[in-house]
Amino acid sequence: MANLYIEPELAAFLGEDCGTLFIRPLLREVILCFASDLAFLIAGEGRRARLSDVLLDELRDAPLEPLRLPMPADRRLRRLADAVLAHPSARLTIEEKSARIGASERTHSRLFQRETGMSFGRWRQQLHVGLALQRLAIGDAVNSIALDLGYESASTFITMFRRHTGAVRPGISLKVASA
Repeated sequence: MANLYIEPELAAFLGEDCGTLFIRPLLREVILCFASDLAFLIAGEGRRARLSDVLLDELRDAPLEPLRLPMPADRRLRRLADAVLAHPSARLTIEEKSARIGASERTHSRLFQRETGMSFGRWRQQLHVGLALQRLAIGDAVNSIALDLGYESASTFITMFRRHTGAVRPGISLKVASA
Protein backbone atom coordinates (compact mmCIF):
# COMPACT_ATOMS: atom_id res chain seq x y z
CA MET A 1 0.00 0.00 0.00
CA ALA A 2 1.20 3.49 -0.74
CA ASN A 3 0.01 6.69 0.88
CA LEU A 4 -0.11 9.87 -1.14
CA TYR A 5 -0.70 13.20 0.53
CA ILE A 6 -2.34 15.55 -1.92
CA GLU A 7 -3.38 19.14 -1.37
CA PRO A 8 -7.13 19.05 -0.63
CA GLU A 9 -8.03 21.41 -3.47
CA LEU A 10 -6.27 19.10 -5.96
CA ALA A 11 -7.98 15.98 -4.62
CA ALA A 12 -11.54 17.34 -4.28
CA PHE A 13 -12.71 14.96 -7.02
CA LEU A 14 -12.01 12.03 -4.66
CA GLY A 15 -14.76 13.13 -2.28
CA GLU A 16 -14.90 12.76 1.47
CA ASP A 17 -15.59 9.02 1.84
CA CYS A 18 -12.97 6.34 2.41
CA GLY A 19 -12.68 3.69 -0.23
CA THR A 20 -10.28 1.68 -2.31
CA LEU A 21 -9.01 2.80 -5.69
CA PHE A 22 -8.35 0.01 -8.15
CA ILE A 23 -5.33 1.16 -10.05
CA ARG A 24 -4.21 0.49 -13.58
CA PRO A 25 -0.56 -0.21 -14.49
CA LEU A 26 0.22 3.37 -15.55
CA LEU A 27 -1.10 4.80 -12.28
CA ARG A 28 0.81 2.16 -10.34
CA GLU A 29 4.09 3.13 -11.98
CA VAL A 30 3.51 6.86 -11.43
CA ILE A 31 2.73 6.18 -7.76
CA LEU A 32 5.90 4.13 -7.45
CA CYS A 33 7.86 7.08 -8.88
CA PHE A 34 6.47 9.34 -6.18
CA ALA A 35 6.82 6.76 -3.42
CA SER A 36 10.27 5.34 -3.94
CA ASP A 37 12.33 6.76 -6.76
CA LEU A 38 15.06 8.96 -5.30
CA ALA A 39 16.13 10.07 -8.79
CA PHE A 40 12.58 11.33 -9.33
CA LEU A 41 12.65 13.30 -6.09
CA ILE A 42 15.74 15.21 -7.19
CA ALA A 43 14.59 15.53 -10.83
CA GLY A 44 13.66 18.87 -12.29
CA GLU A 45 10.43 20.60 -11.35
CA GLY A 46 9.13 20.24 -14.92
CA ARG A 47 9.22 16.44 -14.84
CA ARG A 48 7.59 16.31 -11.40
CA ALA A 49 4.85 18.71 -12.55
CA ARG A 50 4.11 16.66 -15.67
CA LEU A 51 3.96 13.40 -13.69
CA SER A 52 1.79 15.10 -11.06
CA ASP A 53 -0.68 16.00 -13.82
CA VAL A 54 -0.66 12.39 -15.05
CA LEU A 55 -1.13 11.17 -11.48
CA LEU A 56 -4.15 13.39 -10.91
CA ASP A 57 -5.67 12.44 -14.28
CA GLU A 58 -5.25 8.75 -13.55
CA LEU A 59 -6.59 9.09 -9.99
CA ARG A 60 -9.62 10.90 -11.37
CA ASP A 61 -10.31 7.96 -13.72
CA ALA A 62 -9.56 5.18 -11.21
CA PRO A 63 -12.66 3.25 -10.13
CA LEU A 64 -13.51 3.81 -6.47
CA GLU A 65 -15.17 1.06 -4.49
CA PRO A 66 -16.43 2.20 -1.12
CA LEU A 67 -15.73 -0.52 1.40
CA ARG A 68 -18.06 -1.05 4.26
CA LEU A 69 -19.10 -4.08 6.20
CA PRO A 70 -22.03 -3.09 8.38
CA MET A 71 -22.53 -5.34 11.37
CA PRO A 72 -26.04 -6.26 12.47
CA ALA A 73 -27.17 -5.06 15.89
CA ASP A 74 -29.62 -7.92 16.45
CA ARG A 75 -27.87 -10.35 18.80
CA ARG A 76 -28.91 -13.41 16.77
CA LEU A 77 -27.65 -11.96 13.52
CA ARG A 78 -24.52 -10.71 15.24
CA ARG A 79 -23.70 -14.27 16.36
CA LEU A 80 -24.10 -15.42 12.77
CA ALA A 81 -21.93 -12.56 11.45
CA ASP A 82 -19.26 -13.25 14.08
CA ALA A 83 -19.23 -16.94 13.11
CA VAL A 84 -18.69 -16.01 9.45
CA LEU A 85 -15.96 -13.53 10.40
CA ALA A 86 -14.21 -16.28 12.37
CA HIS A 87 -14.52 -18.79 9.48
CA PRO A 88 -15.01 -16.86 6.22
CA SER A 89 -14.65 -20.01 4.11
CA ALA A 90 -17.65 -21.73 5.75
CA ARG A 91 -20.52 -22.28 3.32
CA LEU A 92 -23.75 -22.23 5.31
CA THR A 93 -27.03 -23.05 3.63
CA ILE A 94 -30.01 -20.77 4.23
CA GLU A 95 -31.46 -23.50 6.46
CA GLU A 96 -28.28 -23.64 8.57
CA LYS A 97 -28.17 -19.84 8.88
CA SER A 98 -31.80 -19.68 9.87
CA ALA A 99 -31.39 -22.49 12.40
CA ARG A 100 -28.41 -20.67 13.98
CA ILE A 101 -30.48 -17.58 14.61
CA GLY A 102 -33.67 -19.44 15.51
CA ALA A 103 -35.81 -17.81 12.85
CA SER A 104 -37.44 -18.75 9.57
CA GLU A 105 -35.56 -18.26 6.32
CA ARG A 106 -37.81 -15.35 5.40
CA THR A 107 -37.37 -13.66 8.77
CA HIS A 108 -33.62 -14.17 8.62
CA SER A 109 -33.40 -12.61 5.14
CA ARG A 110 -35.65 -9.70 6.02
CA LEU A 111 -33.83 -8.98 9.30
CA PHE A 112 -30.38 -9.15 7.74
CA GLN A 113 -31.41 -6.78 4.95
CA ARG A 114 -32.92 -4.33 7.42
CA GLU A 115 -29.95 -4.44 9.82
CA THR A 116 -27.14 -4.18 7.28
CA GLY A 117 -28.73 -2.73 4.15
CA MET A 118 -27.69 -5.77 2.11
CA SER A 119 -28.49 -9.43 1.70
CA PHE A 120 -26.45 -11.98 3.61
CA GLY A 121 -24.85 -13.15 0.36
CA ARG A 122 -23.84 -9.62 -0.59
CA TRP A 123 -22.52 -9.00 2.95
CA ARG A 124 -20.43 -12.17 2.78
CA GLN A 125 -19.01 -11.15 -0.61
CA GLN A 126 -18.14 -7.72 0.81
CA LEU A 127 -16.29 -9.49 3.62
CA HIS A 128 -14.42 -11.64 1.10
CA VAL A 129 -13.44 -8.63 -1.01
CA GLY A 130 -12.13 -6.83 2.08
CA LEU A 131 -10.15 -9.86 3.24
CA ALA A 132 -8.81 -10.41 -0.27
CA LEU A 133 -7.67 -6.79 -0.58
CA GLN A 134 -5.78 -7.09 2.70
CA ARG A 135 -4.03 -10.23 1.53
CA LEU A 136 -3.33 -8.89 -1.96
CA ALA A 137 -1.69 -5.83 -0.38
CA ILE A 138 0.86 -8.09 1.33
CA GLY A 139 1.49 -10.07 -1.83
CA ASP A 140 -0.53 -13.26 -1.32
CA ALA A 141 -1.41 -15.16 -4.50
CA VAL A 142 -4.97 -14.93 -5.83
CA ASN A 143 -5.23 -18.74 -5.97
CA SER A 144 -4.28 -19.07 -2.31
CA ILE A 145 -6.75 -16.37 -1.28
CA ALA A 146 -9.55 -17.95 -3.31
CA LEU A 147 -9.06 -21.38 -1.78
CA ASP A 148 -8.73 -19.99 1.77
CA LEU A 149 -12.04 -18.14 1.33
CA GLY A 150 -13.79 -21.33 0.27
CA TYR A 151 -14.01 -20.81 -3.48
CA GLU A 152 -13.66 -23.87 -5.69
CA SER A 153 -11.13 -22.16 -7.94
CA ALA A 154 -9.34 -18.88 -8.49
CA SER A 155 -11.51 -18.21 -11.55
CA THR A 156 -14.70 -18.50 -9.47
CA PHE A 157 -13.26 -16.06 -6.96
CA ILE A 158 -12.09 -13.66 -9.69
CA THR A 159 -15.60 -13.70 -11.23
CA MET A 160 -17.11 -12.70 -7.86
CA PHE A 161 -14.40 -10.08 -7.30
CA ARG A 162 -14.95 -8.60 -10.77
CA ARG A 163 -18.73 -8.53 -10.36
CA HIS A 164 -18.45 -6.96 -6.91
CA THR A 165 -15.78 -4.35 -7.61
CA GLY A 166 -15.78 -3.80 -11.36
CA ALA A 167 -12.05 -4.52 -11.40
CA VAL A 168 -10.74 -6.66 -14.24
CA ARG A 169 -8.84 -8.79 -11.73
CA PRO A 170 -7.80 -8.50 -8.11
CA GLY A 171 -5.00 -6.00 -7.91
CA ILE A 172 -3.26 -3.45 -5.77
CA SER A 173 -5.32 -1.09 -3.66
CA LEU A 174 -4.19 2.45 -2.89
CA LYS A 175 -5.03 4.60 0.09
CA VAL A 176 -5.12 8.26 -0.81
CA ALA A 177 -5.26 10.78 2.01
CA SER A 178 -5.57 14.53 1.73
CA ALA A 179 -2.98 16.55 3.62
